[in-house]
Amino acid sequence: MRILVKVFTPLLLFFLTACTNSSQETQTPVYREIQDLYGKKVATTIGSSQEAILAAKHPQIEVLRFDTDADILNALRSNQCEAVAVDQHIFRYFNKIMDGAVELEDALFSVGMGLCFGKDYNIELRRQFNDFLKHIKADGTYDQMIDRWINNAHTSTMPDIPVPVDGKPLRVGTHSSAPPLVFMKDGEFVGMDIELVKRFAAHIGRPVVFSDMNFSALIPSLVSGTQDMIICGINITEERKLS
Repeated sequence: MRILVKVFTPLLLFFLTACTNSSQETQTPVYREIQDLYGKKVATTIGSSQEAILAAKHPQIEVLRFDTDADILNALRSNQCEAVAVDQHIFRYFNKIMDGAVELEDALFSVGMGLCFGKDYNIELRRQFNDFLKHIKADGTYDQMIDRWINNAHTSTMPDIPVPVDGKPLRVGTHSSAPPLVFMKDGEFVGMDIELVKRFAAHIGRPVVFSDMNFSALIPSLVSGTQDMIICGINITEERKLS
């Protein structure tokens, strides 16, 4: 089964981040480029494109693998690693509550992000989403979502979106540890991707059912047909297009 990825965000930069200690007695080195981390430990999420890039292009780095972005940032905070490889938006969200973390001057790589649909099925669903996306970009809704979640996620709340409760549910796989794209707040899914899917479900008149899972399980759930689409800032790579 092949996967079609639909871009819905601008190109994003992915950075390795290094933690520095403000204490003069225990000053931690500041890493400026990827080569500075050779021989060091870098944490990343299992199944992520960051994991694949580090393994393929930087074998001199010892990669530590965790299930969630929160786990890898906790590893950085607890000095289990010297750096983490994470989406820039996710890092900047967590960095507001972390002290001393800095970005490398050069990006690990740059890539688009998007939703995923099964390429060999749900053709009509993809067409409906493409039409919907054009509509919300044209009327300014998409720009409002960017401002709400990318620029102001810590203070934003999910708008009231009248999603139907009856009918064939839209099955959506996600990973709730990727703020500001997907995360939990007061027991509810919130974030940029969640709002996008809820608006889409309301647009096509279908209820939506979110299934929370580890990031590494998202694409297999789509390929197996247990989910109609997956969301969570999926990086667009050639390998994923062909999965």
